[in-house]
Amino acid sequence: MRGGRWCLFDTNYTVFIVPNGFSGEVRDTFATNRSGGARKFDLSPDGENVAYQFPYWVIYVTDRQGEVITEVSGAIHPSWSRDGLLAFAADWTGIYNIYSMDVERSMIVQLTHETQGFGNVFPAWSPDGRHILYSHHYDATSPYGYLYAMNADGSDQHSLTDPVTRVFWACILTSRPESLVAAL
Repeated sequence: MRGGRWCLFDTNYTVFIVPNGFSGEVRDTFATNRSGGARKFDLSPDGENVAYQFPYWVIYVTDRQGEVITEVSGAIHPSWSRDGLLAFAADWTGIYNIYSMDVERSMIVQLTHETQGFGNVFPAWSPDGRHILYSHHYDATSPYGYLYAMNADGSDQHSLTDPVTRVFWACILTSRPESLVAAL
């Protein structure tokens, strides 16, 4: 089911999956047992689970019937890798950092260790699953951040933009930035 452009949105306790953006026929649905306000959905690589952020700081992973497989409190911006790992941001240390979770084993690994500013948010996996692109923010009051990349294990964290180039975080939030992560 992955590949191409997909739009996932919720209404009346259901996540609708529509290929090629908002236009077109509904391809699939998932029950969520929650309605209204859910956002930042991502479909698992096998197409059997959906991860979504429910306002405000909880990520749910559910199966097709809406059964909760796992719940991650204090977390935002879920993103599946092609291998079934779930990246997300959480402010468990008081500053947002990027984490990776093996959902089947309920194992979470902290990938970034930011200690100042707002932190790191909006993780997006490269198509090959070897890298994670994310947005780094020094200031919580600004929607602009710096685009960073790292290896899937958290090593080799480096900026892809110089300090004068800022990246609006919505480019990562609203869609998987395929043109950017494909180059990693």
